[in-house]
Order: sequence, then structure tokens, then C-alpha cells
Amino acid sequence: MAAGTSPGSRPSCAIFAAWGRRSSGTPFYLTPFLDEGYDVSDHLQVDPRFGKLADIIAFIEQARELGMQVIIELLIQHTSDAHPWFQQARRSPASPYRDYYLWSDNDEDDTPPMFPGVEKSIWTWDDEAGQYYRHMFYRHEPDLNLTSPAVLKEIENIILFWLKLGVSGFRLDAASHLTTQAGNGDEKKGLWILEHMRRLIEEHNPDAILLGEVDVDVETYKDYFGNNDRLNLVLNFWLNKYFYVS
Repeated sequence: MAAGTSPGSRPSCAIFAAWGRRSSGTPFYLTPFLDEGYDVSDHLQVDPRFGKLADIIAFIEQARELGMQVIIELLIQHTSDAHPWFQQARRSPASPYRDYYLWSDNDEDDTPPMFPGVEKSIWTWDDEAGQYYRHMFYRHEPDLNLTSPAVLKEIENIILFWLKLGVSGFRLDAASHLTTQAGNGDEKKGLWILEHMRRLIEEHNPDAILLGEVDVDVETYKDYFGNNDRLNLVLNFWLNKYFYVS
């Protein structure tokens, strides 16, 4: 799919159409690429590996001409540690960006990291900040503070930026983790953030969708749909795991 977001993308669109694909999504944001693009350093810029912003716009327009809708990754559970927000946050406790991330004076937390073979803890000490910062995934991907009004405003800006450029929805990465962060550690209390994003998206494009990467038990999927006011669709991790094992 990365090829489809590079210059001269019409052939790739034609291939997707021939396959009967209705949508496509891949991370193409500016990134150090330490985690295949999931470590974003700017949500409003396109990484040179994938071309320029004009190429993305052309791809969206060409896809629409072929009867396809384009959805893109929405990566808001964490950023890259190279992101300007984090670089500013670590410099001083008084930085306006300090509250964009989750900090602690200790690492006394037994929450297991997502990749225990790589990371021993979800907390890493930062010499410049003089505190530990939280990262559910890799240490180069600090978690965002999704209870911060300033962070929520940044997320709104990201969503609106891409909707205005013509995307038809988003694949919400790490949805179950970000709801936990939005609920101060309580997943169900954090479901409000899905309602907030769904409402914002529908106000600007009623046909756009919010697809969530939800790694929870099947019985819990209903919480992520809500009363048809949270996610439109879920990426079925449960089914995916069984296919993979088989």
C-alpha cells in the first residue's frame, strides 16, 4: 500500500480497483521509521519515503475517480520521541507541552509492556526531563496524555486536516489502549474519546468512518460500538489471532 501513496500512484489505484478493494490505509506521516511508520514525528507532514502531500491528495482524488474511498491511519495513542511535542516537553516541567505526555517520579507500575521481549517496563527514565515517561509499546514511542484538553485539540486538528483533504475515514490505532489512557487507567471511563471523535468526524463528513484496532475480548466489542456513536467498525483481533495460529 505504501507504493500507492508514492508519486505516479494511478497504476496502484487501478490495481486496488481490480482487486475489488473499497478502501486502503497505511501510515505515511513523517517518521524516524523505527516502528514501520507507527512512530510519528509530525501528523501533518508526509514522510519523503512516500512522496509529498500533493501526492497523497492526488492519490485520494484518483481513488475516488475509481470508485474507492481512502481511509488513513490515525495514530494518537503515542508519538515518536522525535516529535517536537516530546522534545519540548522533556526540556522543562514548565513547558506547555509537558502535559502532553505521561510522567512519573518512579517506575513502580507492574503493567506489562506490549512487547516484554524488548521492553522490561512501560516506564523509561529521561535524563533531560528528570522523570520517567510512559510508553505502552516501545521506549521511542512515548504515550500521549489523552486527558489533556490541549492534546485533544491537537487530535481534532489532525482529524480535520485530513478530512478537508478528502479522506473518508480513519483506522484508529491501539484503540483499546488509548481509551484506557483517556479514562485515567479505566478503559470504560475513557470510551468518551471515541464518541468525541465520531461526533467530530460526522459533523464534517457524515459518510466518513472510524475503524478501531480493538484488542479486547469479543464480548467487549459492544462497548466500542456504543449506541452507534463510537466506532463504526472494529478490526477483529480475536479472529485475526485464530487465523494466524491456524
